[in-house]
Amino acid sequence: MLLAIVFAVVGGAIGAGVWSLVASLTGYEVGFVASLVGAMAGAGAALGAREECGFASAAIAVVVALGAVLAGKYAAVSLIVLNSEPIVVEGAISELALDVLESSNQEAETLAVAAIANGARREVGLTEVDLWRAIGESAKARFQPAEWSVAMDEWRSLDQATKDIALRAPFLADPEIRLGYFADKMIRMRVERGESVMWPDDVDPGEAAVETDYLPRVWRDAETWRDSMTAEQRLMVLEEVAKRWESSQGPSDDEIEAVVDEMVDRGDVLADDVNRAFASSFSAFDILWWVLAVAAAGRLGYGGLTGE
Repeated sequence: MLLAIVFAVVGGAIGAGVWSLVASLTGYEVGFVASLVGAMAGAGAALGAREECGFASAAIAVVVALGAVLAGKYAAVSLIVLNSEPIVVEGAISELALDVLESSNQEAETLAVAAIANGARREVGLTEVDLWRAIGESAKARFQPAEWSVAMDEWRSLDQATKDIALRAPFLADPEIRLGYFADKMIRMRVERGESVMWPDDVDPGEAAVETDYLPRVWRDAETWRDSMTAEQRLMVLEEVAKRWESSQGPSDDEIEAVVDEMVDRGDVLADDVNRAFASSFSAFDILWWVLAVAAAGRLGYGGLTGE
């Protein structure tokens, strides 16, 4: 019966190929093709069994036919998905987004605490750490344990709404940086009213961020203006900053293309998309396809090619 198994698998594979080709090209699963898949498996089993055709060869043909129908169906779904470029891009973006979501919260909190620690360094005249070269846990390693402990305590003391915004734009965890954005907004409002605004001689207004970048009077006015706001109004200002930051941080077309290429190279392009599409492709008609395939496979596998 070994030859019956081998020949049945060969016949079933050919039938599965025909099934997948017809289904992928037409978008439909056709009953006579299911019968053809069963017939190919049954003919292979009968050819391999020769004079020993019977229940054993019929059982082999039936099992192979069922497997061939499923294999052909999966291959057809794969071809349809792989030939759909929008799904490819969507799959790449989904994977990129998943990777970001899995790591971003932890890394963002670490960077937020590092921003607070940097602010403390700035206050005492120490050199700040370049946070954009220190991502995630590597940022923590650039500070002394005592510095990190103090910064972590300050992070824990923030209200949840401010924390949520800082997780989206970690630099906003630094209270001095936050006040700098209030100063910027206040200055824009004054300019819109036609008022003149003075800056320190060596400061580029577009780069202003901390207290020393503003005139003392302007900084005090910004602090007074912020303190006069309600909590909701303060959050609106910070939300505006976070949204601008987020809009500048989205994946570029080159990053998406790189993810697609990586997925292609490692051979798991759209595996999830294919599996989801395959699972959702089943219907009551599949029972009919299996019955047709089993009937043709059992008949030929049991009676042989001559039907005896």
